Amino acid sequence: MWRRERLIAEGIAPNAGAIDPVLIAQQAGITCEELCNMYRELSELFFVARWAHDHGITLGAGDFPDLIRPMVPTDDPARLKTERLLATRVTANAAVCYFLANVGPSDSRTARRSIVLDWAHANGVEHRGLRGEALVDWIIAAGPGHFGFLWHFGIELIDHLRLRITAGARQTGDVPCLSA
Repeated sequence: MWRRERLIAEGIAPNAGAIDPVLIAQQAGITCEELCNMYRELSELFFVARWAHDHGITLGAGDFPDLIRPMVPTDDPARLKTERLLATRVTANAAVCYFLANVGPSDSRTARRSIVLDWAHANGVEHRGLRGEALVDWIIAAGPGHFGFLWHFGIELIDHLRLRITAGARQTGDVPCLSA
């Protein structure tokens, strides 16, 4: 709720009603297909970062200064927010790198989906007998809010778009694996 209130105070979100991802997408020129892809990407990112947290894989801004420096000028008033958004992505990426090195999937997409499945098993998540890829698809589509996490796609979308703008439309999802 505090994120929504902050967005209202910053004039980014409307003062009344829910933050509507479809309206945000229309204003940003994002197609319905791109919006659906962003939902899946951000939902998956949450679960991978959650798995990383559960497994003690945490990174802060100090752990990746070379990544932040070119993306966030030191005089940027939103620097701390941008660093937090990047930290979530870099932590999720560290989890993927850990999974690639220790479990053995051959690519980051397979590792991310395997992480979501591992998160499901560790938390006893089941749905109508779904297994494997079908369960992962359902979890990502249901989204973190379904499982009781404070997560709102509209807010995540605004943060994601802000990060893309801050990064100069540079991709921020996967970064090279950090050495341990």
